Amino acid sequence: MYMKKKLAIAAFSLLALLVVLPFGLELLTPEKVSEATFHVEGMTCEACEVTLTRAIEKIPGVIKADFSHTQKTGKVLFKLKEVGRRQIVQAIEDKNYNVVDPSNSNDQMKVIDMGVQMQGL
Repeated sequence: MYMKKKLAIAAFSLLALLVVLPFGLELLTPEKVSEATFHVEGMTCEACEVTLTRAIEKIPGVIKADFSHTQKTGKVLFKLKEVGRRQIVQAIEDKNYNVVDPSNSNDQMKVIDMGVQMQGL
């Protein structure tokens, strides 16, 4: 009885795997997300923070943006497959703010592993 139950579980697991594979191995790979800090000049008040936050969060692939006029920085969490740093810098500059040396090595960027994504199921 115990062996039949174990065999049934193994068969079910194999069947589930065969159902998932046609959707592609992308389902089984972790989604890469980056967090970058930008040094932004020209922000003078909280309205500037809100303006930039809203503009950046409208970009497809941006998960969250947070700007500080007192620290003159913006932190952006974004999906690497959908958006890049250059697009974010361009969006900031389109709002008439200046990103101080966007290629500066002092800007921080780290990749975050968001785990297995089950998109499309």
